[in-house]
Amino acid sequence: MSGLLGPALSGPPTVFRNADALREQPTQDRMLVATLFPFNPTLGFEMFELTLLPGYERYSEPHEPGVTEHVVVIEGKWKYLLMTSGKNWQG
Repeated sequence: MSGLLGPALSGPPTVFRNADALREQPTQDRMLVATLFPFNPTLGFEMFELTLLPGYERYSEPHEPGVTEHVVVIEGKWKYLLMTSGKNWQG
């Protein structure tokens, strides 16, 4: 099957990151952060693992137009409020 994809690309070596080793508490709130992929300006992409401790709440300013945020809940429940164009969405 790999023959269908073309020749292997050469480039920098694959990097594996351990979130347990990277996780830190950058502020006094109840959120832990591990930077899995630092921001890459060529791709316009970064990826974090966030651990939200019980009772954590955050209200933040909206992202710049064109920014997409993907959220994947691995364990537990997450409740959000999304405000856009004068409409509120809850999930």
